[in-house]
Amino acid sequence: MIVQWRRPGADGPTLVVEKVSAAYIAADGLSHGTAMTVAAAQGLTADRALVYGMGLDPHTLYAAMTRDRLSAHLYLPRNVLESDADRARHGQPRNAAEELHRALDAYAATLQGDRADHLITPEPEPIAAVRARQREAAEQAEVAKMAKAVFAAAMLEQVTDPRRPHGLIGDEQLQERITAAATQTTALAKVVEVEQRRERETAERVTAVRAQVHAELAGERDRLTTALTALDDAAHRHDAAQDRLRAAQRKVTGLETTLRERYGGRIRSWLPSSERSRLTEQLQQAKEKLTGAARRAESADRAEQAALRQAMEVFPAVATPAELHQRLRVLTGPRTFAAALGKESAARLETVLPGLADQRRVRAARLTSPGFGDSAADRHHRARQDLAALTAEADYRHQLDTARQRGEERARRDPAAPALAQSRREQAQQQAETRRRPREQARIYRPPTPPGITAKGPRQGYGR
Repeated sequence: MIVQWRRPGADGPTLVVEKVSAAYIAADGLSHGTAMTVAAAQGLTADRALVYGMGLDPHTLYAAMTRDRLSAHLYLPRNVLESDADRARHGQPRNAAEELHRALDAYAATLQGDRADHLITPEPEPIAAVRARQREAAEQAEVAKMAKAVFAAAMLEQVTDPRRPHGLIGDEQLQERITAAATQTTALAKVVEVEQRRERETAERVTAVRAQVHAELAGERDRLTTALTALDDAAHRHDAAQDRLRAAQRKVTGLETTLRERYGGRIRSWLPSSERSRLTEQLQQAKEKLTGAARRAESADRAEQAALRQAMEVFPAVATPAELHQRLRVLTGPRTFAAALGKESAARLETVLPGLADQRRVRAARLTSPGFGDSAADRHHRARQDLAALTAEADYRHQLDTARQRGEERARRDPAAPALAQSRREQAQQQAETRRRPREQARIYRPPTPPGITAKGPRQGYGR
């Protein structure tokens, strides 16, 4: 389908041509509408009426604007209604409200300039003058009525604008809501301040506890390193002393065995021999060394037991030196030390701050699930947004002139205003959703298709 329309350009109206695809039409992209002249629409009624006002007289305009059940929309080309002299005199409109006001004023002038109907046969002068004045008064009343209807429709469009969420609220109710929102914002700000102060205090206590635990673990690591070093030295000395004691025992045993084998008989025991004297003297010296080695081994054993007790005092939760060495390895490695620090800090914080773990779980749940619960900061943020929207609505109303203020007030009392506002909000949400979906689809990663691969699979002969 080909769609054509004219659009104002730099050198005058230009023809714009767009093609509507069959897929778009099949997806219900177009909706049905009927265009007809005002004369053909006489007696018909529709939910909404879209009227192009140029070239209509007051009678025809009245008939066109009364064909709707819900709303009638009048479209006016301001570039046609205003001449170049008017645009040079007034300049560009500053906002949409001024543009609408200028278009309505220019259109009302075209309606007032419309000439009245006359009879073919001239009437007598007095009667003709009276009827002319009557017709002129009636036409002026009709024009005023139509202008009032157009103005009322424009005001209804203004108060139901989705960008004005509080447009249907009365002035008194708006001020009451502003006061209530300001009070709520102030109260929530105090609550947020208290919570932030508590969070800072909690964070400071957590930092202090972690620093204390870190210092304790570092001190325990240093003491354990010193104690295990002393324990290892004592164990080494104990092993050396035991080795010397066993060597002395073996020497004494060997000398005693030699003397018993050589001089063990009764006759041999009385025979004088220098060798026996030498062996006896060596045996006596070996026994003295054995006694000294036994004393040193006993002293080394006591030193080892003392070093073990000292090491156990550093970390009393273990019972063997192997467990002490395992604890030292935990406190020495960076990752294991960090894990031990986290575990010890959590246990200490559970005692100092019993509800901290629950608070952290609630905060994590709020981050992952926005609907889990609202914090005071969230409520304060929404209250500030509501207060800003209410204040912006009040400032906008103060900038309006008296006529528009009264017009908007009458539009707020229109029974159809709430339904129209709801319909426009839903339409705006649908349009926003339509604009959002392509952006989300564009952010989805799609891996590139390898060469030779089509949407239906590998091409014939691919991979050979």
